[in-house]
Formats: sequence, structure tokens, C-alpha cells
Amino acid sequence: MSRFIFAKLLTCLTIAAFVSIIGCEQPPKPTDEPAGATTRSAVADPRAVTDAQWRQRLTDNQYYILRQEGTEPPFRNALHDNKKPGVYRCAADGTLLFRSDEKYDSGTGWPSFWQPADQQAVTVVTDADGHRVEVECATCGGHLGHVFDDGPQPTGQRYCMNSGAMTFEAK
Repeated sequence: MSRFIFAKLLTCLTIAAFVSIIGCEQPPKPTDEPAGATTRSAVADPRAVTDAQWRQRLTDNQYYILRQEGTEPPFRNALHDNKKPGVYRCAADGTLLFRSDEKYDSGTGWPSFWQPADQQAVTVVTDADGHRVEVECATCGGHLGHVFDDGPQPTGQRYCMNSGAMTFEAK
């Protein structure tokens, strides 16, 4: 069994066990994010949220990208040509993912960054097909996009993200 499939299966089993133990839905807890914090989750325990709850919380496009690992069309998305200063957060849970200072025009039609705001904010795993490296939100496990080794220096990486997986917060 591939590591990717095993990890997804383990996540599903963990969520199912947690839900059966608590026996009820718990509402998200308010967060008190200090000024300058690098991450924040608007959901108390995003990995314990059920599929039905994600469907209620997310738009159809966000659900398709974040929960079904979909990809939006290039050049026809909200953030690919955004040049405003600010930060990009996970649309599912509010985790800080990227800063505008690390965004660049890759010519691909998707928002591209040469590094995340914090390496611990994202998780990278090899796609089930074994050809690409998927980028997930480390907090909720939502699919954000892919990372490639053809980006600019200093990292040489291109984090090619889906606009629908993120929200933009202008500074």
C-alpha cells in the first residue's frame, strides 16, 4: 500500500474513532491569535470535521479543491495575478500559508510562491500517481496544490497553489 493511501486511510480511521468517542459535534472554539502570529486555525480541531461539515463550511469550489483534491483552471481564478501586499490563508481553517513577499508570476496561471510563510504550515506528500508532490495544509489536511523544483532562487521551488484553497488578507 502506498504511503499516501496509507496516510489517508489512517487519517479517516482516526477521525472516525474520534467522532465515535465524543459522540457529538463540537462547535469551533474562538481563537485568540496574538499579533504577528504565523498560524491560526478558525476550526477547533480541523481533522475531526466530518465530510458533511466541510460541505456546509466551504463553497462548492473550495470543497472540490480542498477535500476532493481538485484543480481549478489556470488564469481563471481569483488570486493568480493578485499583486497586493498581504497574506494567504487556508480557506478551510485560516492557517497562514503564504505571504505576498514570496509570491511571483510563474506564468502558469496559478498563484505561485517560492516558499511558505512557515514550513510547518504545509505538508508535502507524493501524489497517488507518484509523479507530483502535493502540498496540503498541515492543520486540516486540505489539498492546496503542488510544489515543483523549477522556481526562483533562493529556494528553487514553485509552490503552485489553487486560489480556491486560500483566502487573501490585505495588509
